[in-house]
Amino acid sequence: SVSNDAIEDEKLGLVYSTRIQLKEKTLQVGGKEIALSPGMAVRAEVKTDKRRVIDYFLSPLKEYVDESLDER
Repeated sequence: SVSNDAIEDEKLGLVYSTRIQLKEKTLQVGGKEIALSPGMAVRAEVKTDKRRVIDYFLSPLKEYVDESLDER
């Protein structure tokens, strides 16, 4: 779960507090097995949807066309 509000961190700026459940208790890093423990920092991306690369380029054009067809 992710917190509703961001928290100000002196070094990182705004961050979100999260709670995660891990499938494994260790992680392979450079051939070494590293034990994971509470409080460790993590940088992660939250995947919300699938998009093709072309969609990133075409989405601004699609928005422009959609807006131009709106009635005013």
